[in-house]
Amino acid sequence: MNEKKLELDNADLDDDTLRKAKLGIERGKILMRKGNLSSAKEEFLMASELVSQQSTLGGEAALQIAICLDSTGN
Repeated sequence: MNEKKLELDNADLDDDTLRKAKLGIERGKILMRKGNLSSAKEEFLMASELVSQQSTLGGEAALQIAICLDSTGN
């Protein structure tokens, strides 16, 4: 699928909402590097609730949530 199409799935969101989602993903990645997987998962969950699951950001958040769950044996 075309990346432009995926990005357009969030076209109806305001800049602040997209910024919050991106920031949540970045915070989650930082927490993962520090070994705080539970808090990282919460950041990714928050980000995923802000955007379409069909978008690039939604897919990235879902992947990171899965990595956190797998890493904690869930």
